[in-house]
Amino acid sequence: MLFQLADVLPTKTVAAPSKKQKLRARVETVEDEDSPRRQAARAQSPVDPDVIVEMAPQPSSSTITKAAKKNPIYFFYDKVAHSSDGSAGDDGDCHYKCYHGNKKIITITKKMKSNVSTLVSNLRACSPVMFRLYEWFKSNPSHQLTDEDVQVASGKKSLSPEQSKLYFNNLDIQAGTLESALKKQTENEAGPWDQEKFEQLLAEWIVACDQAFEEVDRPELRALLTYAHHPSSNLHIPHRDAIKRRIMKMGEDNVESTKMMFETETIGKVNISLDAWTSSNNYAFLAIVAHYVTKDGHLEELLIDFAELIGEHSGENMADTVWKSLKRYGLEHRLFTFMLDNASNNDTMLKAIEQRAHAEGIEFNAALIAAPRGNCPRAWAADASASGPPQRLYQSPVCPVPTLADI
Repeated sequence: MLFQLADVLPTKTVAAPSKKQKLRARVETVEDEDSPRRQAARAQSPVDPDVIVEMAPQPSSSTITKAAKKNPIYFFYDKVAHSSDGSAGDDGDCHYKCYHGNKKIITITKKMKSNVSTLVSNLRACSPVMFRLYEWFKSNPSHQLTDEDVQVASGKKSLSPEQSKLYFNNLDIQAGTLESALKKQTENEAGPWDQEKFEQLLAEWIVACDQAFEEVDRPELRALLTYAHHPSSNLHIPHRDAIKRRIMKMGEDNVESTKMMFETETIGKVNISLDAWTSSNNYAFLAIVAHYVTKDGHLEELLIDFAELIGEHSGENMADTVWKSLKRYGLEHRLFTFMLDNASNNDTMLKAIEQRAHAEGIEFNAALIAAPRGNCPRAWAADASASGPPQRLYQSPVCPVPTLADI
């Protein structure tokens, strides 16, 4: 904002000093009601170099200030003297009352150093249309604001939906397409589109919500995703076969990470408990749970498989399922105990597991010790003559669980 010094300076000049006089510049005080800083300032007169003009501090105008020219957010606020609680606040505080919505008063303290993020956030919340106008002003700094622009921003001129549409269309004509600018801004805030990330999230939804693969081919779901992504044209929704492959890959990755966890984060042997279950529609499954101790001494358990039993429920068939699960996680060398019920096919299963272990050079003994242990009516234990760590196989639910001392 320019000081119009020529209009306010007095026309008289200082008389030429005599030889004995000491040259001294005269200080004259004038008022500049456009000064935004409201602080005393001195400047040399452009008319007479010997005259220093002192600008007296005066309240700034409530109209457009220098700050408003720097940031268009100030066009949407009126600078007031008091905060929302009626106080003037601390020295250096500035209070701004929004022209729109609930006309909230926001205080910008001296410590905030003119940070306007609070003003912007309030405008976004109280008036999306005015926030859109602010964004337009900000993205087009070269645009020369008209009286209409200022009146609309300050709420002095209200716009109907039709008038608002026409007003923004006129702005677009002046400075390019507004939709393109808003689209670019939205894309910049969200970051570049990541198709891989989208498909990963979609697959995780399928798994977490127990949905069928064919759900991704439902017209309603595809229409929803397409509409939610309408600002961009590069959305690709995978079909059921693609989502199946991704989910199967997720399962493989999970197995590898679990296997790594057993290798690096656990100590000692691993105990296995398992049981068969048949659903109401006659599908049989075998649940296999691993019990282990972590390096920091915590006893934990993890369901490592919920495998469908294909064919008869024989001990041989169950042993094949269990052995495949143990090898998948690299646990066949770390077996310590099996916790089972007293079904007869479990006896056959343990014998079949023993045969598989011996075939791979792994010591495992499923021999029955006839003498019961304590009040446990049926207990399996390692043959005392066998070498290597013992495998104790308790077959009754009332048998005691092995303690850390046993491990």
